[in-house]
Amino acid sequence: MLFKGCDPGAVPSIGMPWGIETIVDDELEESEVVYMEGGDHERLLRMSHDQFHTLMSSQLHGHFCKTPTTH
Repeated sequence: MLFKGCDPGAVPSIGMPWGIETIVDDELEESEVVYMEGGDHERLLRMSHDQFHTLMSSQLHGHFCKTPTTH
């Protein structure tokens, strides 16, 4: 099993615990709340802006998602 602690087929929301480089889109840093998969097919992790920022502060950051255009 590649991602121990995750259900088969589940995608971990962050790579750091498995030694995988994690890149954060700066758009997420602007969110008050961030939701991530919880390592299974039933749960979500809810993080405040401050919690997310603390967790991801040492990871690479960039702007690669485009904000949806409103009509």
